[in-house]
Amino acid sequence: MASLIKDPNGSFRIEVVVPDGSRKRVRLGKLPVKTAESWHRRVEALVSDLAAGEPHGRDLASWLAELPLKLHERLVKARLADRRAASTTVTVGPFLTAWLEARKPEYKVASVRAWQQVVDGLTEFLGTAFSIAEVTPEKAEEFRQRMISDGLRPTTIHKRLQHARLMFDHAKRKKLLAENPFEYVRHRPGDASERRAYVEAADVRRVIDHAPNQDWRLLIALSRFAGLRVPSEAMSLRWQDIDWDRGRITVPCPKLEHLAGRGYRVIPLFADVRPYLEEAWDRAPEGAEYVFAEEYRRRAHGKHGWAGCNLRSTLEKIIKRAKVSQWTRLWHWFFRHFSGRVAGV
Repeated sequence: MASLIKDPNGSFRIEVVVPDGSRKRVRLGKLPVKTAESWHRRVEALVSDLAAGEPHGRDLASWLAELPLKLHERLVKARLADRRAASTTVTVGPFLTAWLEARKPEYKVASVRAWQQVVDGLTEFLGTAFSIAEVTPEKAEEFRQRMISDGLRPTTIHKRLQHARLMFDHAKRKKLLAENPFEYVRHRPGDASERRAYVEAADVRRVIDHAPNQDWRLLIALSRFAGLRVPSEAMSLRWQDIDWDRGRITVPCPKLEHLAGRGYRVIPLFADVRPYLEEAWDRAPEGAEYVFAEEYRRRAHGKHGWAGCNLRSTLEKIIKRAKVSQWTRLWHWFFRHFSGRVAGV
């Protein structure tokens, strides 16, 4: 009923006589021999079922349903399968948008924003109406090359491919794809040591001395000497979190509050921080709830939550006034220095 033929260029095709007596051809392209033989057996089974007017067995029906649309259409053209209903075609734009919307209530704004960038990038690259079933490893690699040509940093490309892999794992679980096209598309992250910096405590104190007011002095001290994330943890700090007598600070952790037992941590009230906290306490208005004034909290907490708050520009100006050499990732390395000191590294 069907013959498997290998052409001189290495491509396989199946010549088959369908139940109506006509001869059809199914081109498979270049495949491993075992894969081509598996196709041959299944095509013969399709012809047999169609000739007998019997439904396909479970394994054959499952194989047919999970075929990528492009390959399934070849069987349709050969009159070996019915065309899939248009309603079953899931496209990139609606699928990725639905995936993202389902996660918004459970995840932090920063995570959603990072995923949104990948959704926007994939939708722009593939097209919103592009079938999920048509996304191949080749397309995934083209997306990686596109990010490289756009000049994105290696670590950014690495992270976005991770996010894409997560999204298409969901498509695979929903049986929209036989395999995840991003499974083996990887990109080496950048070397973090190239942007690593150590900020001497003496330089930090010089920067603090040139800060414009008590809020900035305290903000810098909390970041460098107590390891608070800026702005989320510093701006969430309440006066009730300061235990003056026991010398402790209970630090709220908005970034980790969705994880069990990670909503806060307790740290010592370090000697390098206490003077600036005392200064802020002495100047705080009666009944103040938060350590930082509401005007700072309001400016730091925008429509994207704490993400995207621009405290870098002012810190750059303060560093320049202090005549200290500027380092990369200004606030990040404050936090990292504290973490390293506590870990003893």
